[in-house]
Amino acid sequence: MVSDILTSSQNAQLFAIGQTQRQIDATQLRLASGLRVGSALDNSQNFFTSRSLSQDASNLSRVLDGLGQSVRTIQETENGLNGLRNIINRADDILNEARESLTTNRQDVGEVILANDPVIFYRLNETSGTVATNLGSAGAVLNGVYQGGVTQDSGELHLGVNNASARFDGVDDRVAVPNNLLVNTDAAGYSQRTVELTFEANDLGGRQVLFEEGGTANSAAIYLDDDQIYFVARDAGDFGPFDISATIEEGEVYQAAFVLDSDSGTFTGFLNGEVVGQGSVNRPLSRHSGAVAIGRNAGGTFFHDGANAGNGEYFNGRISDFALYNSVLSQDDLRARFDATQLEASRDFEQQVTEVLSQVNPFVEDTSFRGVNLLAGDDLTTYFDDDSNSNLLTEGVDFSSSGLGIGNANFQTFNQFDQFTNDINGALDSLEQFGGGLANDLSIIESRQSFTSATINTFEAGSDDLVQADQDEEAANLLVLQTRQEVQIETLSLSTQGSNIADLLGNNPLLNGGG
Repeated sequence: MVSDILTSSQNAQLFAIGQTQRQIDATQLRLASGLRVGSALDNSQNFFTSRSLSQDASNLSRVLDGLGQSVRTIQETENGLNGLRNIINRADDILNEARESLTTNRQDVGEVILANDPVIFYRLNETSGTVATNLGSAGAVLNGVYQGGVTQDSGELHLGVNNASARFDGVDDRVAVPNNLLVNTDAAGYSQRTVELTFEANDLGGRQVLFEEGGTANSAAIYLDDDQIYFVARDAGDFGPFDISATIEEGEVYQAAFVLDSDSGTFTGFLNGEVVGQGSVNRPLSRHSGAVAIGRNAGGTFFHDGANAGNGEYFNGRISDFALYNSVLSQDDLRARFDATQLEASRDFEQQVTEVLSQVNPFVEDTSFRGVNLLAGDDLTTYFDDDSNSNLLTEGVDFSSSGLGIGNANFQTFNQFDQFTNDINGALDSLEQFGGGLANDLSIIESRQSFTSATINTFEAGSDDLVQADQDEEAANLLVLQTRQEVQIETLSLSTQGSNIADLLGNNPLLNGGG
């Protein structure tokens, strides 16, 4: 073999050429792969440390994805908050317009009532004493008497001027009306009679008398039976009782009236100026010496389902602007009273506000990102590490109409109007407070997002530092090795004059995978 005739120096030179070739191959691999540590065999410590740092970076990438989704959830929530602010601010604008309009256009229901010449007109707005002053045509002879501890000056009951009321406790409070020819004791009876009042019930349990005149034979009354208001008249043996009723709600203000007109043969019940029902009469209402009272059954009366001869059926709530006429008031007259106490504009503003606020709940329902709706009370947990040990809880709030404390718009009184305005302002405050907390959480998450992104870059760079090759350095090394190999081959060539250098190189195991 060729190697058998080579000198030791030639063998050494061949070995050196082989070593250089292996170094060239390794350098070319590093240039091609970009790695100076491609496996644990190259450098086990760097290899496994690099892999650990890469895994940490990968785990944090998943955390970074979660942070991004939390940011989007909060951004969608802020979109919803801005929409809710716009809706509620619009409602607030309507309320400001309403207050100016309602204040400017207030009417005095007393003037409307007095224009129809009532026999009795009690405003029930006294602040003290026992006398319910009669402003009607009969004068002081028909002053009423507060009994049982009626609470006077009990706040406004409607939007009209001079709108104070008297509160009845449902136990023993009442206003007694004197017997008089103009009211109940005239032997000729009463061919025409209108009675009206404004009231608010605080409790709709059982039977409660608002007004009654007469006894168990001849009588007329307005009373409540649970959530029904009844208008009844009876003349023993001739007409009635009537079963005329309508449904009412606790806490709502109503203007109630009945009109008896024997000339046209009708008895009609009215609620808020609208006809509730009508019955037939065939004669004037006969005289009735039984007591006349506001707020209770005094000594007996006749109800739609029979008589009660005793005292009781006390009213629990507030009453104002009671009037009794020996004349017939038209439906337009009674509507005028209702309009004076409620104002047409108030109902228009109620409708406007209600329409605007009807968008609150749909807006809340639509403000969701990937199934999380912070405005519907859902919570959002944002994790800051891959072990879920560090996190931030963003607590949701129920911002539906009920959650915001916004009830039905009811502008029957300025107290109710002011309460609703306070509810709207409270809702805006709640939105601002939640928005502030949301902004804080978003700032924290975005700070964590930047930190996590930077940490991922640091881990990846650290991993690369341990295994990646310096391309410039490796290229220079390759050039050096190639030059070295050329010199080694030239040196071997000179030492083997007369021999075939290609054969030597081709048959040398050091250059062909040998050891």
